[in-house]
This record gives sequence, C-alpha cells and structure tokens, in this order.
Amino acid sequence: MQGEQKLQVLVEQWKEINGFINKLDTELWVVFTILGSVYGVVITVFDGNLQPTKVADGRFWMLVFLPLISAAIMGCMANNFRWVAIARRYASTLEAEINTCLGREMFTWNLHMIDNYVEKNNLHNSHIMPIIIVFFFVAISAYLAVSMWASPFDIAYKCIYIIAVVALFCGSMFSLLLNGKVRKNELFDDSFGKKIVFPNK
Repeated sequence: MQGEQKLQVLVEQWKEINGFINKLDTELWVVFTILGSVYGVVITVFDGNLQPTKVADGRFWMLVFLPLISAAIMGCMANNFRWVAIARRYASTLEAEINTCLGREMFTWNLHMIDNYVEKNNLHNSHIMPIIIVFFFVAISAYLAVSMWASPFDIAYKCIYIIAVVALFCGSMFSLLLNGKVRKNELFDDSFGKKIVFPNK
C-alpha cells in the first residue's frame, strides 16, 4: 500500500474509533443517570422508608431487586470502561503509526493528551470522580443494609442479606477497578501480559 493511501486508511480508522469512544462515554453517563433516577423514584414512592414489615410488602421486594439492578448497572459501566480502554489503546497505536507516516507528532490525542490533561494532571477525573462513584455505591449499599436491619425479620436473614449486598457491590466495584490496566497492556497482549500468538491459517 502506498504511503498516502495507508495514511488515509489509518486516519479513517482513527476517526471511527474516536467516534466509538465518544458514543460509549455518552452511554456511560446515561446509564449512571438511569440508576440514580431509579433510586430517586423508589425513595420518593415509599417516602424514604424502605423498611419492610413482611415478605408481601413492596418494600421487601425493592430491597431484593435494587441491589440486583445496581449490580447490573455497574456491570454495564464496567463493560463500557473496558471498551473505552481497549479503544483508546488501539487509537493510540493508530496515532503512533499516523505520526510515523507524517514524520512528526501531530496525532497525540490518545497517545498523550488524554493521559496528561484528563487523567494524570486532572484532580477531578483522577481522584474526585472515582471517590464520588465509590461513595455513591457505598451509600446505596449502606442504605439498603440499614433498611433491612430495621425490619422485623429474623437476625439470620438480615445478616445473609447484608453479606450478600456487600459481596455483590464489592464484586461489581472490583470489575470496575480492573479496567485501568487495559490501557497499559501492549496491543494483542492477554490479561496476564503475555504476547498472544495467532496460529497461521
């Protein structure tokens, strides 16, 4: 492939990947807003009181389904974060190749700009937002646990519920935290940092 044609193909790929990243970023905050809205509606409907009195009480089923809904939302968030990390890693590789074709550093958005000005040197994105997200889910799990603990159910059921909620949220949060290293992996590396060898077809 000639140099000009190769450059055109690389730039088109770069545009497509960055469009994909922007789409995922938008979807991420839509999903997060939906989760907050669900809790807002439930708390409003039950006047802020989710303490169930019996299994047939609607509050009991809210305490059952809300952690599952939250875990599903967190799973969607983790999946989006993973896709964004993979896409940015690939876009960085395209930028490096484009710069090689151009003979100078012109495409640096994913290679340097994002890391330097959005992640590493941006207190809001690197520290404040992760803390807010963690605090949000900790507050939710605490609210659900306290609501169940104040119910008249047997102590064993209360303990099982609280342990299950904490385990569910910790597992979901752990999947979010694992996505950070994806940006650091070499292209075509597996999760253990080993080079993937594709068999000849």
